[in-house]
Amino acid sequence: MTDEEIIRRFGESAKKMPWPKRIGRLQRRGYVKPMDIYLVWCPRCRLAPNRGFTVSSLRGYEKRLQCGYCHERYDHLLPERKVGDMLLNPHRYPSLIALLLAAAVIFSLIVSRC
Repeated sequence: MTDEEIIRRFGESAKKMPWPKRIGRLQRRGYVKPMDIYLVWCPRCRLAPNRGFTVSSLRGYEKRLQCGYCHERYDHLLPERKVGDMLLNPHRYPSLIALLLAAAVIFSLIVSRC
């Protein structure tokens, strides 16, 4: 399956997802074995020649997943990495900070009533 076929088939659903869309384990030309292939849609690059799409696999020691045009990283958005990234980079997730603050307020109210 070529990149163009993947984009045509999965492009619209990839735009709607909050994380890169996993296409599956595919044997790509030039690869030794099948690998997990992802379709990344980068909203910043939607007007670039690639229309914001990159078909890629996790690369390197850090297992990076990035836009092929602007090199913005998207591996922290993968569902299996989201919790770890939330704990390491809470500044990226204001809703997590609000949740922790609300939990602290509720805990202090419960403790003050005892």
